[in-house]
Amino acid sequence: RRITVVDMPGLLDTRLSPEETLFLRDRCLSLSDPGPHALLLVVKVGPFSDKDRRAADRVRELFGEEALRFTVVLFTRGDDLEQQSLEEFVRGNRDLQLLVQQCGGRCHLFNNKSRSDRAQVRELLNLMDSLVRENGSYSMPETCCMKNERDTGSGEGKFKRSTVSDTHEMVNPSLRIVLFGRSGAGKMFSGNTILGREELRPVAPVCDRRLGDVSGQLVSVVELPALFNTGLSEEEVRRETHRCVSLSDPGVHAFLLVIPAGPLTDEDKGELDLFLDIFSKRVTDYIIVLFTSLKKKRKDQFLKKNTDSQQLVQRCGGRYLVFSTRKRGAQVSQLLQKIDSMVKENRPDCYTADMYLQAQLDRRDRRLQQDLEEKDRRIRELEEKIKNISPGSAGKEEDQECVRMVLIGKTGSGKSASGNTILGEKRFASTVSSGSVTSICQKGRGKVAGRPVTVVDTPGLFDTTLSTVEIQEEIAKCISLSAPGPHVFILVIQVGRFTREERDTVELIKQTFGEKAKDYTLILFTRGDELKDKTIDRYIQMGTPELQRLVRACGDRYHVFNNNDTGNCTQVTELLEKIDSLVRENGGGFYTSQMFQEAEAAIRQEQERILREREEEIQRQEEEMRNRFMKEAEELRRRLEEEAQRQEEERKRKEEELRLREERQEEREREEKRKREEEESRRREVEVKEKREWAERMEQVQEENRKQQQRWEEEMKKAQARREEEDRQRRAEEDRALREREEKVREAETRKMKELEERMRKQQQE
Repeated sequence: RRITVVDMPGLLDTRLSPEETLFLRDRCLSLSDPGPHALLLVVKVGPFSDKDRRAADRVRELFGEEALRFTVVLFTRGDDLEQQSLEEFVRGNRDLQLLVQQCGGRCHLFNNKSRSDRAQVRELLNLMDSLVRENGSYSMPETCCMKNERDTGSGEGKFKRSTVSDTHEMVNPSLRIVLFGRSGAGKMFSGNTILGREELRPVAPVCDRRLGDVSGQLVSVVELPALFNTGLSEEEVRRETHRCVSLSDPGVHAFLLVIPAGPLTDEDKGELDLFLDIFSKRVTDYIIVLFTSLKKKRKDQFLKKNTDSQQLVQRCGGRYLVFSTRKRGAQVSQLLQKIDSMVKENRPDCYTADMYLQAQLDRRDRRLQQDLEEKDRRIRELEEKIKNISPGSAGKEEDQECVRMVLIGKTGSGKSASGNTILGEKRFASTVSSGSVTSICQKGRGKVAGRPVTVVDTPGLFDTTLSTVEIQEEIAKCISLSAPGPHVFILVIQVGRFTREERDTVELIKQTFGEKAKDYTLILFTRGDELKDKTIDRYIQMGTPELQRLVRACGDRYHVFNNNDTGNCTQVTELLEKIDSLVRENGGGFYTSQMFQEAEAAIRQEQERILREREEEIQRQEEEMRNRFMKEAEELRRRLEEEAQRQEEERKRKEEELRLREERQEEREREEKRKREEEESRRREVEVKEKREWAERMEQVQEENRKQQQRWEEEMKKAQARREEEDRQRRAEEDRALREREEKVREAETRKMKELEERMRKQQQE
């Protein structure tokens, strides 16, 4: 058997406000939706304190007097009873007796230390089964549980009885609604108004589903958290939107866009745009706009004054309703009528999970297409910039004997200062800064030792304010500024720490100007004053292997500058001599635009190859995502079919259980009727037999009484005769005794007379 156990926090927790307590009560009932079969009032074995008594009163206060019909008192710490039984323990306390009596005499004992003893659990389940049979119910809906709800009329007034078929309807609501909108729009209060509740719940970034009876039909309301500009990741947004559809399986009848009545905010518009992007524009057939918190203005006046709201309503199919979250009444019925009318118009009548999955596939296709279009646009821009660079277009007037230099280096390496040192005057802006002072290519001209010199300063490599592509595009312009082509690329590196960016500089030059560019590259170390007594050769020999490899990659061509010693012309003259030597090594030529174009062509080919590989990778990823989504869709369909099959099997099982229960009930009733008839027949036979036996016993008693009467009469006669004989004998004895006494008296009198006569005679004689 599948069992759901909900642990509710302590009812006497003084830290909880009344609103929090009511929320926890409603949360407890929603977690046991469609309603708990039993309430277990847990009481610890021991003295029944005032706190325990208040807990019982609290149950009645929160759940109503009717809840006691569904309550079982569960005593814990049963090992403390030792040899005493639970009945003896309850009888020993009048308060406990009263509590158990109020709960219909239902109580049970648990020993939580002995978890392996499953018999105590089975006994509790049997007790709850008996409780369900007594109440004729299989659930207690959460909508009718609190006394104050009964008093205010917001609830049904008592725990409703339901059948197995009612429970099945609880699992499959006849109307499924999803509320969506920005944070603070009033989705929770709108859901309360629809379901006829007064719940206060904390805002959570997850979907929440509630069920309730509205106008005689079971309604499911799913609250979708705000999606736009809330910090949720793409995966979290996808998960919650998919969950809102799954919670409304087999489909959503209506999406209610909740918007406070008033001017639309960017969040309102962004929420709808993102919602339509996720669910596809097809979802507009299932959307109704719900304007909330409108006070006294008429709805037509409200829309006439708000153009944005009119456009939004048109985007949602023209369906809207002005909704007050403080009143219920006719507006809920009006909303249900609008939803019913919309459902009848739609085919299919609800937004299904398959439609959602198709919308996700279409969304992925749109994003991939946008990425490809963006890459194509960037390629066309690069091709256009390359075409604009023509050999010698910017420098036909340049003297062929002019020494043309291009300064390249990391931001802050001293390129601009070195250019000023070479030209002998401040032609380029040079300051101490964390960012690149030069953001575009700049050209400066001058004479050094009587020779014309052109210096082109470029933006700093690895600049934090510009992307690598933007820097490369700008540096590429140095070719036209140094037309017909630079004699040397001067890679400027600061004496001191050799960073990873500077190690990658040569590779970046190759990527920008091609493989031949390294033959025209010379390294210029700045801040030569920091070498002190050390020569630049010694500095390189003592440097890192990466620095030495960089110098070798540039043909061991290097020089050092102290830009603080601008009056030292020797360092500039020596640089020109090294450049002349480089030019001689390159056959007296310079880096031409044709070389750059060849490099650009090679780079473009490489970019095209990378782009093709990227497109193939995107196509592969797209195919993988499509396959994955198809698998997920198939898996979801399979789960939905399994769930539908499971629910159908569950429905059939419950119907079969109900049928069997009804058959057993009918059989029990027939058996009880037969037993009653047999009992009545036996009772009548017993009565007849008892009457007969009673009559016989009465006759026997009367005969015995008659005989006894005769015996008594005979005994009475005998006793009378004995008494008469005794009386005669007694009288004879009395007569005899009387005669004897009289004789004795006469003798005494005679004797006295004689004595008297004798005394008289003697007196006379005397």
